[in-house]
Amino acid sequence: MTSIDILKVDKAFVDRLTTDTKDAASTSAILAMSSSLNLATVAEGVEEHSQAQWLANARCQYGQGYLWSRPVPFDAAKELLTTRVAKELLTTQVAKDLLTSRVARAS
Repeated sequence: MTSIDILKVDKAFVDRLTTDTKDAASTSAILAMSSSLNLATVAEGVEEHSQAQWLANARCQYGQGYLWSRPVPFDAAKELLTTRVAKELLTTQVAKDLLTSRVARAS
């Protein structure tokens, strides 16, 4: 039996979650299921701040997409994460909200 630790929200839902009520409802259901199963959740294809904010408000733990970076070679990922992207993330409201919600959940 395979153990599942992470559930990904497909880019097809993320693309329209701020403009299509059905995609928003589907994404909310995916996140609720993930939470009830104690799985980490990753949203794929996050390209806009409004999408990242919506996902943060819905308690999606992680996101990946062009909002933060285009795909990079593995060797460049560490430098990217410890320099430019990390600094940008710490200055965004989404990052502040995520940090606040993680601290609140840890208490």
